[in-house]
Amino acid sequence: MAHDTSYEPICPPNEPTPSVITALLSQACVATNHQVAQRAAGRPATLSGPHLALGVVSHLVEGWQSRLEVWRRLRFEPIGPFAPVTISNQAVYERLANHGIDLMQHLFTLVTTHLAPTTIATEDRSLAPFAPLVVSMDESVLDTMLRRFPYKEELGHRAPSPLLPPGRIAALFNIRTQQWHRVDVLPDGQANCKVHARALLSGLPAGTLVLFDRGYMSFPFFDELTTVGLRWITRASKATGYPVVHAFVQRDDLFDGLVRVGRYRSDHAGYTVRLVRFRHHGQWHSYLTNVLDPLLLSVADVIRLYARRWDIELAFRVLQEHLHLHTHWSQDWPVLALQVWASVIVAQVYHALQVAVAAEAGCEVFDVSLALLVRWVPRLLAQGHDPIEVLLHQGRDMGIIRPSRRHPLDLPTVLLEEICWPPGDVCLWLPPRYAHKKAGNKNRQGEKQQKTPGPKSNETKTDASSPCPS
Repeated sequence: MAHDTSYEPICPPNEPTPSVITALLSQACVATNHQVAQRAAGRPATLSGPHLALGVVSHLVEGWQSRLEVWRRLRFEPIGPFAPVTISNQAVYERLANHGIDLMQHLFTLVTTHLAPTTIATEDRSLAPFAPLVVSMDESVLDTMLRRFPYKEELGHRAPSPLLPPGRIAALFNIRTQQWHRVDVLPDGQANCKVHARALLSGLPAGTLVLFDRGYMSFPFFDELTTVGLRWITRASKATGYPVVHAFVQRDDLFDGLVRVGRYRSDHAGYTVRLVRFRHHGQWHSYLTNVLDPLLLSVADVIRLYARRWDIELAFRVLQEHLHLHTHWSQDWPVLALQVWASVIVAQVYHALQVAVAAEAGCEVFDVSLALLVRWVPRLLAQGHDPIEVLLHQGRDMGIIRPSRRHPLDLPTVLLEEICWPPGDVCLWLPPRYAHKKAGNKNRQGEKQQKTPGPKSNETKTDASSPCPS
């Protein structure tokens, strides 16, 4: 009707632009001629490896949940720089089963390398500027991912179920660039997290700061990290004794000092570490680190950095909930691992978009909702708009750019004149002794626990009210 209000689209009209995600992945694929595996002499493959990997990832963005959809996309539609190929669905299934994981790992490396100039230019160097890298380390079991959702509650919450697929993701997340630094998809979902931790950290440059939770607490692991030159921060366990070597600061609500890990001579770590304890809302919070200099790493920085360990938990949540990793494609491990790698690659691009939008908008990274990015970017691309341009103009009105829900930290302040420096002859290393006790191992009935005699300071746990040793 003539008197109706004319339609005004929310997004400004724009020329159709290619998918940002597909474009980035396509550039990464054509940027190198490296092949994942050398083929023997014979007829060339109809479907190239980068084409197959790009088909899996680009179609994941559109919400597909079947391998058959991958074949349809490769067979009838162009993807990036690749034209449709005449190939059967069974051939696609065999390529995915035999070489799919290697192709996805290679594509993850290419995408990460391609995004590196942008992410490094916008990284937050205020986080531990003395360290070349700041990474958070953690694992997530696929069985646990699936149990978080209501339709899996009938399968139980604790014991592993044969109805759920096995496997776990062990990863390092760069909290400065908000990028996955390393991801290992492992078939054994019941192994202890410390089993793969050493392999996961191999190759990191000396001086890298690693953040991890109490699940990785181990006396030999602490000493090994210090020996190879890695710095770390973790939560202190209440079940472990920490004899005080020297106290830098000791107040009613704060303790910062050098301690030994382990109170018994028969079971203790070799290197002296630093214990930071502060009271917040009547509750004590304790942290351990091997950065012993309070001027290099202040008490406030220890608390702030460990709070950022939660970044990897949020990154796992993006995979689980927003990229639909909880809806598994198959019970077969190769196909399930393929789904994990595809989700990680897509998440890598979304994290880069989040950082880019925050840098252009002049706000904090977490002020840009990653969940809404995952939901709205495909819609904007389908309408032919540039997502970054639209979000810069309409992001705040759409609620995608909004104040973060993270609680502000109430950080304690320590003045320079409050620090009591240790004497020059303080001993920072003792020959380690590892008891290698099993979890839950108790003394046999009728046997009494024998305490090892030692110095009085080694028989007392650290307490914020204990006097500073002279």
